[in-house]
Amino acid sequence: NTFIGDNNQLAVALLMTIPLMNYLRLHAAHRAVRTGLLASMVLTLFAVVATYSRGGLIALTAMGARLWWNSRNRLTSFLLFGIVMATAISFMPADWKARMFTILHFHHSNSANERMTVWRDAFGIALHNPLTGGGFQATAMPGVIHRYFPMAHQRATHSVWFEILGDQGFPALFVWIALNLNGLFMARRVARRARGNPALAWLVDFGRMTEVSIIAFMVGGSFLSLGYYDYFYMLLILISSALVLLRAELPRVAAEAAPAAARGWRARGAVAQ
Repeated sequence: NTFIGDNNQLAVALLMTIPLMNYLRLHAAHRAVRTGLLASMVLTLFAVVATYSRGGLIALTAMGARLWWNSRNRLTSFLLFGIVMATAISFMPADWKARMFTILHFHHSNSANERMTVWRDAFGIALHNPLTGGGFQATAMPGVIHRYFPMAHQRATHSVWFEILGDQGFPALFVWIALNLNGLFMARRVARRARGNPALAWLVDFGRMTEVSIIAFMVGGSFLSLGYYDYFYMLLILISSALVLLRAELPRVAAEAAPAAARGWRARGAVAQ
């Protein structure tokens, strides 16, 4: 009875954690720790596949693509990711492969059709109450959803976007979208502004990996009721704190680099003379 009690929600939570493991692996001082984190990433990837979550597989594909793009050696990362995925899939039974294959024919899936129906209901509730929505868990509360759609079946919204829209209305949805986009922009800003400073290399990797975690949440959460998942908000707090720390550290790093640069110029001038 937690946010991640469902297999699909567990898959997204695990996916959000893999990039953070990779960040720690990149900056761990001891080889044993780095090896342990790498093994944990592989095992967590196996666990994601084993949840039987189709949304998790889609989020894994999106996250893997961004993780590959952010990697320093893209060819090695692509080969490693492909080998791990092929190995994980090879362990899965035939019913897993049949379930994942339904992604290509989602319009024939009862689960997909039910999701689109509840998304329509959530949108309808927001149209009736554009400023405030229907309240928390609007589509899952019979007293709420039957007020607008008497023949509808109450169930979870299964989408962070429609969950926020149906529960809280259009203004809250716009704020929610802004939170997601701002998280991505802050992550990129941290990585970009810290680039080129060896003392701030950890911030570069932290920004890149946090961005991947947010992407995993956004893609996976598009099919799940995780609009109030505290893990996501903690990520936003962490990347905001990293940006504040970066702004405080940049003047100090620049001040320390200035004397070294001056000494280098004087040394090159002496050699030239």
